[in-house]
Amino acid sequence: MKILHCPSSVGGHAWELSRAERSLGLASDVMSFKHHPYGYGADIQLGLERLPIPLRMERLARFFLHSISEYDIFHFNFGASLLSNFRFPFIPDLGFLTAAGKKVFVTYQGCDARIKCYTQSKC
Repeated sequence: MKILHCPSSVGGHAWELSRAERSLGLASDVMSFKHHPYGYGADIQLGLERLPIPLRMERLARFFLHSISEYDIFHFNFGASLLSNFRFPFIPDLGFLTAAGKKVFVTYQGCDARIKCYTQSKC
């Protein structure tokens, strides 16, 4: 069983969960879209902040296709997934992942639980 925590490691939550899973003998990785300014850990950093938008989309699409074949469980955090952004209250990759037999978990662990449009149901 391989677990992917993504798309960020805000507050180090994903990193700590992943390391705890590894201590239990599970294969667990953290992927982040960009380098975190406070240095929170990630096994895979896509470095999207350094790329123009077309290359960001290409790199993200390649990683998404790779991750479907590589991971069994996807744990999304901070109100986002691999193919979403923070403006949408849904996970567009959910259909692809469940059709591929993957398990998906979503958690809100901090300031992401206070995203205005979610709390006011106006997204």
